[in-house]
Amino acid sequence: MKRFLVASVFATLPFGGAQAADLSGQYTFVEDAYAAPAPSVVGHLEFALGWWHRQFNDVDVEQDRVRSEARGRINIPFAGNWNLELEAGDVSLFDTDDGDVDSDVSGAVHLWAGWTGFRLGAFGAVDYTNQWIWTGGGEGEIDVGNLTLGLQGSYTDAECPDCDFAYVVGTADFYPMPNTRLGLQGGWGDFVQISDSEWKFWNVGASAEQRFDGTAFSLFARADYESAVDQTLEIYSVSGGFRVFFDEAGMTLQEHDHQVPFAYKPPQITTIFENFD
Repeated sequence: MKRFLVASVFATLPFGGAQAADLSGQYTFVEDAYAAPAPSVVGHLEFALGWWHRQFNDVDVEQDRVRSEARGRINIPFAGNWNLELEAGDVSLFDTDDGDVDSDVSGAVHLWAGWTGFRLGAFGAVDYTNQWIWTGGGEGEIDVGNLTLGLQGSYTDAECPDCDFAYVVGTADFYPMPNTRLGLQGGWGDFVQISDSEWKFWNVGASAEQRFDGTAFSLFARADYESAVDQTLEIYSVSGGFRVFFDEAGMTLQEHDHQVPFAYKPPQITTIFENFD
């Protein structure tokens, strides 16, 4: 009987060892299945067309232009929470009377880190109109439910005399649905080298965007107003356009905006630099 029991125990060992190996394999498989997916490169292209109006009230001059904008952004995760976002764009103003075109070509680099519901970074940008315009600053975003609040502060150095200015802009984007965004923007700036800081300016804007469910395509509309030196200079613009997204299938507009969170937001007043050669 003792020999029979010992033989039975040893007979089960290979089976038990095989079970242990299978269980170990199952544990590894489950761990892999629930591991967080690696961050991916995400980006988009956007195009807009609209009307732009500028008036100098002290000399009774008004100008109307057709405004076009093309811009691309891409975000590259590279280490832990750290990301590198690159963007490039062109804003052109077309004079339909004489065919003249004024263009602002720009590029920006954003280095930022993200945590759940919060993103913080710094950026540098360069524009070229008839001169070089250099900008650097910091930026941040925080999510409060379906509301995303943003703040960007910067300092701009232009080649023309006394054209340096500081600028702060705040944004509020509300997502009533994951693929619908309603946005507000407000900014304030000061040409810091102007004597007595008389050249202050402010602006407000509103936008709306709808991404079509299950697609990589959205439509948007924007309206902006900017005033300088107690309304001596005023600029109005309205435009509509579309975005084409490069992201994972099923990603919503809200999710995409959180992964490509920052945009270089120069004030429209920089269009006066086109007059400085």
